[in-house]
Amino acid sequence: MYNVPISTLVCLGCLQKLQSTPLLENSDDELQDDNPTEQSVSEDDWHMSLENEQEEEDEELETLSSDGNMRSGQQYCSPSTSSLENNRRTFDSKSKMGTCAVSQGRSQYVPPALRQEEGGATAAVVRRLRGLLNKLVESNIQNVVREVGILHQEAGRSLVAETVVAEILQAVKKGPRASKQFASVAAAFVTGLTATANAQEIAAQFLAAIASALEESYEMRDSLACTNLVSILCNCYLCGMMDGGLLYSLLDTLTGRFDERDVSLMYTILKVCGWRLRSDDPKAMKDYVLGVHARAAQVSQEGQLTKRAELMLDMVVDIKNNRRKGSGQGTAGVSPEVMRWLTQSGVEGIHLGTLSWDKLLDPDKKGLWWASQLEHVHVRLPAVASLKTGSSASGEGMELVQLAASQRMNTDVRRAVFCIVMGSQDYIEACDSLTRLVLKGEREREIIRVLVDCCLQERWWNLYYAHLALRLCLNSGSHRKTLQFLVKDKLLALADMPSRHLHHLACLLAALIVGRGIPLSIVKGVDFCSLSSENESTFWRTFFVQLFLGFKNEEDMRSTFQHLSSHHHLKSLESGLLVFFRRSLGPKLSSKDALGSQLCPNKDALETVLLRMRTVESLFASRAV
Repeated sequence: MYNVPISTLVCLGCLQKLQSTPLLENSDDELQDDNPTEQSVSEDDWHMSLENEQEEEDEELETLSSDGNMRSGQQYCSPSTSSLENNRRTFDSKSKMGTCAVSQGRSQYVPPALRQEEGGATAAVVRRLRGLLNKLVESNIQNVVREVGILHQEAGRSLVAETVVAEILQAVKKGPRASKQFASVAAAFVTGLTATANAQEIAAQFLAAIASALEESYEMRDSLACTNLVSILCNCYLCGMMDGGLLYSLLDTLTGRFDERDVSLMYTILKVCGWRLRSDDPKAMKDYVLGVHARAAQVSQEGQLTKRAELMLDMVVDIKNNRRKGSGQGTAGVSPEVMRWLTQSGVEGIHLGTLSWDKLLDPDKKGLWWASQLEHVHVRLPAVASLKTGSSASGEGMELVQLAASQRMNTDVRRAVFCIVMGSQDYIEACDSLTRLVLKGEREREIIRVLVDCCLQERWWNLYYAHLALRLCLNSGSHRKTLQFLVKDKLLALADMPSRHLHHLACLLAALIVGRGIPLSIVKGVDFCSLSSENESTFWRTFFVQLFLGFKNEEDMRSTFQHLSSHHHLKSLESGLLVFFRRSLGPKLSSKDALGSQLCPNKDALETVLLRMRTVESLFASRAV
């Protein structure tokens, strides 16, 4: 008699009640009910099976150990021939295929990793998200966003984002007509989740999914789904998720086709957020109004202008003339409390700008495609695209892009800012275009850096850069702070700076102080009593000459320098300036070659500089006494 290991018998089958029988040699494979015959299995066969399936048997033994206590040395036999034959065939196939199956109604073995994917944590997360979305209303939107945000951190970013997008789009596409409340709450939820989790990819993935679903529904002529999707998209814009340029690009696409379905979608967009689009970008709305009227005239000549198109054109005229026939146009459907919550959540930090409809439908999107600023720079560059027509616009735009590359503008943001600064007709247009870029943080600071770089690279001093920098500083405190830090960094590198850069930087700094863009106290870290290099002396002489010439009258000059006396920690700066005027600037201006240098262009300017310098010296000397 052989004592068969228990693990081997488990692989042969698990029966409710088994009896021990001796193993007979040369026995048949079949067992009769009237005269049962024991199954004979050689020891070598059992050991060979054990070696091939040791890992699967151990796992199965752990699973079956809970059904009953199994003792070593126990032997079992099957009460039926068919079950044993099936078990032997299963064992043979298992040895070849690497799977483990058990009889008597048990399912096929699934590894733990696959088991988790099929019905474990993933399904639980999906069920949890579906339950939260089913409870989503305006009154509990903050709680739902908070719980989904926790799942976003714990259960996986991609899983939560994909599930949220899929569930909302399924409800929009297959549900009834989306009400204003449903569309606004759904858009506010996605916007709030994106801001709370600080994950722009959620909003970008949601917008891309809306674009794909809208094109698919458009091809299937599902007008209800198209209307619902466009309503959601408009409310995303009203909640601050994206820039109005995306809707303008969609309107341009619809205007080009001008089908009955396109007219209906344009009417929905204008009804939901047309007045808000006009308020945010009047020029873009003007261009759209001109384009849609031209397209309508073309269709009318063909005799295909419908009543719905006439109704849409009436709304376009109302938006153009700012006539509101109802209340609530251009505002989100959620309450002001929800909008304040979105603002406090940091929706401005996740705002998606410079997106276009073609970009959302691009099948080759890679990486952080929503952060690209150059591929759709025509949305933000009126000087390159909007104000120019025909091939000259694209030709000049390409020249600017190539010039930006030659100037080492190595990022999309820097190239876009460069094209705006160099392609605008005047500093007012450039400032408006730069403001509409909607950049945040480090990307916003690139505006001042590129502006100063362009100023220093000019062959001759251009006052355009001073006007643009001054306007940016007066409009934004962040630009003013960035410019102050940048100027301080430049002042530390005066010794190695080329003479042209020295002159341009001195003129720029003087113009900014005269215009009160930055204060004169920015030079408080300079030791005017002991300048270490000739470059520094040349820079500061040029700076003060341009500063004295920049003031319109003596009163403005006095108020600028008197501001230094209001702070006790700037007394040392006054003493240093007094020494510099008497030892460096005064002797240089009194020399014979003063007019021949770049300091003063003519005799009148030289006399004005000397007079105002003496005035400041007397002012400082009187205070010292």
